Amino acid sequence: MDLGAGPPCAFLPPDLPIEGLMIFVPSRTAKGGVGLFMAIAECHVDAFEQICHSVD
Repeated sequence: MDLGAGPPCAFLPPDLPIEGLMIFVPSRTAKGGVGLFMAIAECHVDAFEQICHSVD
């Protein structure tokens, strides 16, 4: 799984009630690709940054 070339960025839509909820949306730039939005608590960001690009 390729999660992109850039580092994760902070994004939390208002009223997203569940940490870990992942929302896949069609990519605006990559044909056939997807974008991923995920609610994550601030205290878990460091751990997520350590593993996010190694998911296979």
